[in-house]
Amino acid sequence: TNGGMSQIDSWDPKPDAPENVRGEFKTIPTSVPGTFVTEHLPRLAKLADQYAIVRSVSHDDLDHGTATYYALTGRRHVLKSANPPPSPNDFPTHGSVLSRFRPTNQFPYSAVHVNGPAFVPLFAGPGQNGGFLGRDYDPLLLGNVEEKPAGLDGLSRMEQLPSVRMSSRQSLLQ
Repeated sequence: TNGGMSQIDSWDPKPDAPENVRGEFKTIPTSVPGTFVTEHLPRLAKLADQYAIVRSVSHDDLDHGTATYYALTGRRHVLKSANPPPSPNDFPTHGSVLSRFRPTNQFPYSAVHVNGPAFVPLFAGPGQNGGFLGRDYDPLLLGNVEEKPAGLDGLSRMEQLPSVRMSSRQSLLQ
């Protein structure tokens, strides 16, 4: 799912730019002198001394699919600005690389995509899976949290399970 606030309406406002360039929202000062954000981020403005705003990231790709691929893999897609479908020859997403080279013993997946995959516009865009590492390194997808709360199918409590039996199972974790 791509999209979000424009940088001029959030982290990089241009209050002194011409009216046709700057955003429609006012700016507010942050806890860092000389740094301003949109009026709609007052709590984050107070915490600005605890995070970094990176304003130097840019690219020349005009397509959400291949731009997302670049962000998720660190590689430019061979079909720039073309909105290509995913391919087993794609470079893997960062989390898939971690799954391959730094697996965890604490959880079956080293990479989890919440609210994924990102569709651009009619299919899941490239760069969101294991790519040439193989399907074994695909991240765990938790699905669309706008449709239902994030979770894993099959891990929620079955309604017909008696509470006594559930309590017995929970006691095993103690």
